[in-house]
Amino acid sequence: MTQFWHDHFNVAATKFEGTAVFFPAYDAMLRGHALGNFRAMLGDVARAPAMLNYLGNADSRASPANENFARELLELHTLGVGKLSERPLPELAARCRGRRAGWPRAISTGDV
Repeated sequence: MTQFWHDHFNVAATKFEGTAVFFPAYDAMLRGHALGNFRAMLGDVARAPAMLNYLGNADSRASPANENFARELLELHTLGVGKLSERPLPELAARCRGRRAGWPRAISTGDV
């Protein structure tokens, strides 16, 4: 089941430099939710540094809200393309703003 969820909640290690450092924690999180509650897993996926980095929300500030992150999370990983109403995006984006990836010190300081 963990592999299924990796395929469903995919993140690309090659999209941004440094994303691979988040994979062990992302794998452990998916493994822990593999047979559990989808809603709880989706919440953790949305907060996971690997997903924040993959969907361009890794350096989110309190304002402005990143509606693209909310749209991609819903279209790619929950509802599907073409099934999303634009109405919930501002609220979801507002709930997701200010989340940071928490880069490991070596990467954030350039000491890699």
